[in-house]
Amino acid sequence: MPQKKPIYQLQNEGTYRADRHASRGDEPEAVGEVLSVDWGEDLYAQWLWELLLPMAEQVGGGEVDTVALCGCCQWYSRYRETMARLETVEPGAALYLTIQKAASTAWKNFLEIARGYGLTPQDRIKLAKPLPVEEEIDPLEALAGAMSDN
Repeated sequence: MPQKKPIYQLQNEGTYRADRHASRGDEPEAVGEVLSVDWGEDLYAQWLWELLLPMAEQVGGGEVDTVALCGCCQWYSRYRETMARLETVEPGAALYLTIQKAASTAWKNFLEIARGYGLTPQDRIKLAKPLPVEEEIDPLEALAGAMSDN
């Protein structure tokens, strides 16, 4: 049996119906708060963390989000450091290919986590903010109300 779509997705697609979907209840929320992290001298991770932290707090991220976003920052930092090291090695050397593969792996791991948090344009569309639930109005009641106003 396919998994049911979350209410926010139904709302964004315009297929939400209160009579059909309201009984699903509330969507799960994050547990705890986004924790503070001391990055020490890791400037790349610190930069990305400071960029992501307001977003995580705004959407109500929790402790699990902190761990995942820390991993995202660490992989980004590893990618930047590996690319900087790659510039110091002669292209064509055996070490060059090894460092290039490490940089590629770090970038792929960074993107995998980043996509889950909508940090790429394509994935940000999928994580659209839930629309407010509008109460359905009976057309006959709306017409009767409009006629009584006249």
